Amino acid sequence: MWRRNGFVLRSLVRSEVRASEWASTAGARLRRRYRGGGERGQTVVEYLGIIVVVVAIIVILLNAGLGNTILNKIQAQIAKLT
Repeated sequence: MWRRNGFVLRSLVRSEVRASEWASTAGARLRRRYRGGGERGQTVVEYLGIIVVVVAIIVILLNAGLGNTILNKIQAQIAKLT
């Protein structure tokens, strides 16, 4: 089986070489991606900014009295369904 023209053995060796090359290049890409860390945590800050803006909008709506109007309209629509 292994000696017949060496086909199986050559195929296994080629597969092992390809897997080894892929692992080394994938590892190098991951190391490059996370080496600098310059932008790590930037996404967290952006999400925090979005949350602050949404909370500010909700507070403004509640202080302006629009909260009751919106609540009444939602309750009216729910009442239509039931």
